[in-house]
Amino acid sequence: MQISEEQFYLKRRARHVIEESMRVKEFRSICDQFANGQLSEDLCLSKLGKLLDDSHHSCSYFYDCTCEELDFIQQMFKKFGAIGSRLTGLGWGGPVVALIDAERAESFKESIEQYIAGSAFRSYKPFFVSPGQGLQIFSLPHN
Repeated sequence: MQISEEQFYLKRRARHVIEESMRVKEFRSICDQFANGQLSEDLCLSKLGKLLDDSHHSCSYFYDCTCEELDFIQQMFKKFGAIGSRLTGLGWGGPVVALIDAERAESFKESIEQYIAGSAFRSYKPFFVSPGQGLQIFSLPHN
């Protein structure tokens, strides 16, 4: 049995992996620029949101690791004002994360819940989380 590259979409998937690595580096660079006062908050959020959206598109189109539900959720988040959103985890199901303005969080949540309740995905129950403080280093005494 002969298997061709076309069956596994190797070029498309390799493109996703390479470009995703570049997006991760760019995300870090944008965060550093903001932390150093080189970017305004609005510009920082706009750039980060675009990277999240580009990542989801790449997962969907090039790597083919999304599904109808993930794409629906990602588009719904954008419709209701997410700055950016993407699947997270391994793909083919799982969660979608969204970058949203903290001041709009409650109205965003309500809009999402109402929209899902009237959709084909009404049996799904969304839950919302907030980021923690990030990495923390604790020094333990040596005995």
